[in-house]
Amino acid sequence: MESKYLIAILIVAICACVIVGSVLGFFTNNVEYTTVNTVPNGTAIQLPADMTIKSNNSGIIVLSDEDTIVICYNSAGKDMASLMAFSNIKSPIFGNAFSGNTTITNPTVGGEHIDGDCYAWYNGNNETHDNILVISKNKNVFDYIISHINWISVNNDNTDTDADSSSSSDSTEQTVYAYKSDGTPMYSKAEADNYMLKKYGTDDYERQSNGYIDPNSVGGSENRR
Repeated sequence: MESKYLIAILIVAICACVIVGSVLGFFTNNVEYTTVNTVPNGTAIQLPADMTIKSNNSGIIVLSDEDTIVICYNSAGKDMASLMAFSNIKSPIFGNAFSGNTTITNPTVGGEHIDGDCYAWYNGNNETHDNILVISKNKNVFDYIISHINWISVNNDNTDTDADSSSSSDSTEQTVYAYKSDGTPMYSKAEADNYMLKKYGTDDYERQSNGYIDPNSVGGSENRR
């Protein structure tokens, strides 16, 4: 008889734990989000409402809270110093890849730090020139952010056009071969050859160690085409 009571009490205790855990999980994951534009009238990304802008230098926008760091950068029209500044933030985690998804421990990125194991994701969009880097120790927040990005291309006439509403596309999965002088990535040697021939009238150029192409460099180099 006593064993029946013990079993009943155990079942009630387990049910209570499940209910309490579910309630706590609901409130923990019930994060309020707000829409942020990476450039005026441009690509939109949904972020936790408590994230604040920690810096905005050379067009590199760094937002963070205690669990998450998000960096947004639009490379269109940026000078070399700005492009290299963003590269210095991205490269230690993702190298020269134009997209990536990995994990990282105790990261310090864009001047912001998170303790513990974190998820890290990066993607650039060749049509919009937007680059977004997300690092978070909260998997729910991480998944929500990277699945709620709306890439928008801002035309010169200020008319917005949807480029790609998904978090990635086939064009962003390729490895960058070289960069144009304005920072636009090119995915193949043929694209680089064609660009240099049309713009500079020469197919004799050097691809520098940072990936940028230089039509004025002379002399032998292992990077020369």
